Amino acid sequence: MKKNWIIFLCICSILSLVGCGFSYNKNKTEDIIINNNSEKLTEKQAEKYAKTIQDITIETQKGIYLIEDFEITFQDGNGEIDVTVESDWTMTRKPEENPVLLGMEEEMEKLEDEQEKEVAQKVIEGFKKELEGDYQENKTKHKVEETLKLIQKDTEKGEYDIFYPEQVDGKITLYPMKEYYDQNYKQDPEQRKELGRKTLLERLEIEKR
Repeated sequence: MKKNWIIFLCICSILSLVGCGFSYNKNKTEDIIINNNSEKLTEKQAEKYAKTIQDITIETQKGIYLIEDFEITFQDGNGEIDVTVESDWTMTRKPEENPVLLGMEEEMEKLEDEQEKEVAQKVIEGFKKELEGDYQENKTKHKVEETLKLIQKDTEKGEYDIFYPEQVDGKITLYPMKEYYDQNYKQDPEQRKELGRKTLLERLEIEKR
């Protein structure tokens, strides 16, 4: 009986190894699936950079999108490491919470002319309708894929910087990922409110002509 039990355990072990045969390069840390196909990165390094990429992405869209189900693949490229980031995005910010819309409404409240207020209300309603369409479209999960690069900054320690490759007219420019995401994707609520105020006033000026 004891011998049969040992045989059973051996068979289970073999089956578990066979089952992993097609995903030997996959690792999972928290909610990130990591495919480390790079010969330059250790598993620990892959986990470190994957977590950094996840944190920057989530922080950039905080309060706007729920971002989950990350799968990050590292692949050796031409003197650098190519990174493919896949994740599921679901919009969580409701139209009435959009800072641009809030800025418009705040500006409308300052208007004293009733006719201007009526025009402003129509502008706001049209903008809100567009936001509602965008919200409904993005309430379900959308798969988003992004491409990044790891470039070695310290050969002795084997440390890398994460870059976003922006391509314009066939020319690629590398920007530090966090810097690029903060400048292009992260939204400052007060700045967005100010944009709403200016947009409404500009539309009112157009209506007067």
